[in-house]
Amino acid sequence: MIRRLLIVSLSVAVASVAITQAMQADAGSQCRTRRGHPCPTRTATPRPPLTTATPTPTATPRPATSTATATRTPTATTTTSTATRTPTATTTLPPATATATAPRAAPTATPAASATPAPTAVAGPPQLAGSRDKYRWPFAPISIWNMPIGSGAVYVPAGIQPANAWAGEITTDDEYIDLNPSDPMRSLNGGGMVHVPADMSADGGWNGVSAFLTQDGRVAQGQPLVLTPGGNPRWDYTYPTVDLYGDGIDGAHGGSGLSSFGGSIRKGELSSADPLRHALKVNLNAKRFISYGGGNCYRWPARHCDAYASPSAYAGGVPALRMGALLALRADVDISALGLQSAQARKIARALQDYGAYVADDTAWDVHAIDIEKGAEFGDGGSFHQDLQRVFTMLNVVDNNSAMNIGGGGTPRVPLAPAIGN
Repeated sequence: MIRRLLIVSLSVAVASVAITQAMQADAGSQCRTRRGHPCPTRTATPRPPLTTATPTPTATPRPATSTATATRTPTATTTTSTATRTPTATTTLPPATATATAPRAAPTATPAASATPAPTAVAGPPQLAGSRDKYRWPFAPISIWNMPIGSGAVYVPAGIQPANAWAGEITTDDEYIDLNPSDPMRSLNGGGMVHVPADMSADGGWNGVSAFLTQDGRVAQGQPLVLTPGGNPRWDYTYPTVDLYGDGIDGAHGGSGLSSFGGSIRKGELSSADPLRHALKVNLNAKRFISYGGGNCYRWPARHCDAYASPSAYAGGVPALRMGALLALRADVDISALGLQSAQARKIARALQDYGAYVADDTAWDVHAIDIEKGAEFGDGGSFHQDLQRVFTMLNVVDNNSAMNIGGGGTPRVPLAPAIGN
């Protein structure tokens, strides 16, 4: 029995020694596995003050828990077999000017965006200085009525011959225009209010194309006008109401759909010393001069041709001369050498060279007509009509006039209209 107890005791002692050695060996093995060297007793060393410049590579960002007035107590790491952290020192951070932020991994530097170079300024067409009155000189500077003929214009002879009726006189298509915001308000067709001169009257005859300034500053258009002095205007056909700042294309001319007041010679323009600084509108005898174009009887900017258009009604022999065509004197014509005696005829000729004239309607008889505001002066005696008959025979179609190439493109012959000042 005693011998058996001794054997058991001896076995227990041997086992105890073995376990102790094994534990020591295991502790050293874990330390070497994690750090690569034995685990001597270490004295904790405080971390240097935290900065945002270069974070400690092994640091893990932590959410901020303090404000600018707080001090942070970083902890030193002591490695033991139980892998616990023991604070051993306190480091006070320098005061910050904003809420303290825990260190983060340094972001990848983003190169500073290079400044976008300013676009090279491209000189546009010159523009007249000063400003203009929209009621007297409406629409955008590049509208068809204000855009000059360009150096790129392609000219095709229009083939217009002298008109034989009315003793060879150039007639007018009178348009009833009131763009005066000071004139009395009247009810148009029993509806909206428009400005109408107290003395204006119309019997509904001829075209009676009309344009009245509306209560909201736009322009109502229609035809034929019926109006007694001081009464309310009415018409049978209403056309688009337009803005004075826009392109000014649409209107009440039945043959083309062109403007009722864009391109019109207004009161005082022919008698003034100033040149005409806009395109004109003309009417021609369709049976003699306007082409049916094989069924394509109109061209931009016209919206349509006459409802009665046909090869016999539009029997002109120049395919380019269709309803809406832009007519002009060639750039190489020396107006001063034409021998025009009438000052007003010379002024119209100059406008036809610089801006041209759009074909707006069929005269339906053997005359040429120019569209004017009702009551505008037209003619200064002498050779006025003969001079204009000659000018009409010299007109060409600007065949490359288009929405993207108004006036034929290139350098405008004269400066653009100034900005609207009201």
